Amino acid sequence: MKSEQSCLKVTEDLTRHPEQSPAEGVGCVSAEDSFTSSGQSLVAGSSLPRVSCDNLPGVVWHMSRFSWCRRIILNYSHIKIEKGTTKITGTARYAVQQDIGLDPNSNKFGEHVDVTLIEKHGTVKSPQVSFESGCTGCNPLYARPWQGFTAIGEQETKQKDFNRYVPIQNGTKVDVDWGWEMVIKHAGVALDTKITWGDVGARCDNKVAGNRGCVVPAFTPTLYIDYAKRQAAAAMIVEAQQKNLQHWGLRGKGKPLTRLADDKETQKNRDITRPSDWIPPDGLEKGSCDEFPFASTYQSGTKGGVHSGDQCAQLFSWQSPNGDWWVEEWEHKNEIVVAPCIRANTPLIQNTSVGGDLGRFTQDIRLLDADPYWVQVIDTRRGIPTDEETRCHLEQRPNCHRPTNP
Repeated sequence: MKSEQSCLKVTEDLTRHPEQSPAEGVGCVSAEDSFTSSGQSLVAGSSLPRVSCDNLPGVVWHMSRFSWCRRIILNYSHIKIEKGTTKITGTARYAVQQDIGLDPNSNKFGEHVDVTLIEKHGTVKSPQVSFESGCTGCNPLYARPWQGFTAIGEQETKQKDFNRYVPIQNGTKVDVDWGWEMVIKHAGVALDTKITWGDVGARCDNKVAGNRGCVVPAFTPTLYIDYAKRQAAAAMIVEAQQKNLQHWGLRGKGKPLTRLADDKETQKNRDITRPSDWIPPDGLEKGSCDEFPFASTYQSGTKGGVHSGDQCAQLFSWQSPNGDWWVEEWEHKNEIVVAPCIRANTPLIQNTSVGGDLGRFTQDIRLLDADPYWVQVIDTRRGIPTDEETRCHLEQRPNCHRPTNP
């Protein structure tokens, strides 16, 4: 956030060169800003909620994959030189809120802006403001909630909704950046005071699912895998995430997985980690060979340092008397801790179902090549658990009611 007349600089200049100070004084602006990120904006197969600042108090910067809102507080000061010293003779305090709701299935979206004068004091008697929203890559490029300057009374809000769209060619993407400018003026001050801010962007593309759509790429979404439906495959992911030192895709411990969009490269990864002639260790039924990290990520295959499936830690799945599936490491050699990949023989239907979850997730949230995402296993039979609850339920711990391998 940048002000052409920052308060610190104004005070320093006036103190250093009081003879150059205009008799009317000058204005400056300081800003209060913040940032938060929605932790539950994306669940594969669910609706895609938008975030709003309306019910959030104070200073807010809140985002999800398809929307964001921001409320900042602008503190304006009117400063004069009186008897050789700088003095604040008047103030005004504004709240500025912006909400943008993107559409995962359209290149059109809406933008909301409102400006509220919270309070004013002293020599700032009848302030006026102008406001402009700039959006590179958008049509229109600039939008204004009102033309020129307008007066806003104390506790009054001026607001406006804009509709914009981003022209996109087939098979391309467009990066969108916002920038805003607000100018404050009032009687008795020599110069108008301008403040600008931005640092929020979006991306619109026509490269996913054959349609146009827009996202907030700064937000890293989460793919949720339901243990209740994908038991052996889900348990294998938990074992890999919790026990391997890389903690692939595990928020808070590891780094996100990144999508590999090239189908031929994905197949190469699959052929390396689980070749068609794969034979499980003696004593294990063949089932299907499931791998983690997913073949369609840059963490798999040669890009992840894997040149042979023999480098993977080998897990096997088994079904308890109550019907739940679990996985364990074959021969318990603890290779899972440092192995560059994990694979397990799992029921085919569970293996392919996770692949379907990932495919739908990729389209729903418009993952492009190299886009990051987290992976979290949940159990909808118990609600959506915290990470610790998930680990307790899917790892062999006391009081988690996990059965013993018969």
